[in-house]
Amino acid sequence: MYKLSGTVELRGKVAYAAQTPWLLSATLKENILFGAEYDKELYESVIEACALVDDLAMLKDGDETQVGEKGITLSGGQKARISLARTVYARADVYLLDDPLSSVDAHVARHLFDNVIGPTGLLRSKARILCTNAIPFCQRADELIMVRDGKIAERGTFEAVLANKGDLKQLIDDFGKKSSQDDIFEIRSIGHIYCGFGQQRRMLLQQATSRVCFVNEATNAHPVQEQQQANPEDAQAPWESH
Repeated sequence: MYKLSGTVELRGKVAYAAQTPWLLSATLKENILFGAEYDKELYESVIEACALVDDLAMLKDGDETQVGEKGITLSGGQKARISLARTVYARADVYLLDDPLSSVDAHVARHLFDNVIGPTGLLRSKARILCTNAIPFCQRADELIMVRDGKIAERGTFEAVLANKGDLKQLIDDFGKKSSQDDIFEIRSIGHIYCGFGQQRRMLLQQATSRVCFVNEATNAHPVQEQQQANPEDAQAPWESH
């Protein structure tokens, strides 16, 4: 994103979780700490919140296991959760989260939202901007912003969006009509909709003044079951040693 005019003002420390996670050629623990001082209580809370306890228990060396070029092979979901853990451990004031739920299935995504991102998560007292295509989680955000062609097309609270009956409301309704009994969540008066859709997304990260959830307009939407076929649940993925 390039600033064409005006000013940008940031307050406090900012932490960013990229949509494509990356890891250092180091231990899992070093990837999470990222040079920060080790705080046992915080570290264990982050591991639990990011659904990494079972993964670490499968490893002989636990969080001292080497990852990277000379280490073990991780699934996309495992990388995403480690990257998210590093971001959370940074103890920042503002968190920019670029679709961290896209590489995990509905159940793991629900765990991450409830324990990390949402109003009951570790970051509940922080300002966070979540870029996502998972509409069901957006009902718990303070504000929704729909981005189209790099510009804000619609914004407001979840209730305001429903009352406005604009494109975002139509998008929600469209997915409500495609609901099934698998991997679905209830959204107030809308009924049931899929918790994820599509692979196309363009997200805008703006200055954080409150907890915000971004929703991107999808042109080629697919239900969760199709996504899981392309990106199987990583919680069951084995850790392969090299």
